[in-house]
Amino acid sequence: MHSAVARRFDVAGIQGETESPAEIVREVETEYGSSPYGSTRFSADELYWMGYMYRAWCISAGISSKVAYTQVSARDLRKLFAPYHSLDVLDAIGRIREAKGISQDDINVRGLELLRRMRSLDTGGDLLD
Repeated sequence: MHSAVARRFDVAGIQGETESPAEIVREVETEYGSSPYGSTRFSADELYWMGYMYRAWCISAGISSKVAYTQVSARDLRKLFAPYHSLDVLDAIGRIREAKGISQDDINVRGLELLRRMRSLDTGGDLLD
């Protein structure tokens, strides 16, 4: 979550690139070195779902990968795979945030800020009335 690849995901630049998944893994290994770190093994389904959840979390909350990972660790997210993998991704995120006591206020505050900025840009009064 601290790699250059993760930062490219956060700024939505990687989606337009043509790198294969293997090339992306090589890029991370070049940055950090290859490592057999850890003994916990994740299934392909768990990894896919967890990656999808982290990306959706970042996009929906407007946060970086690093922040999302600090809010819910991979170990905690893996425990939620069985009960939550069949839920809508935003419903699952909402339940996880609620269970962990992560405030939704930051999203509401950001939305209000965006609305205020839109109103200040709407000098003619035609767009938001």
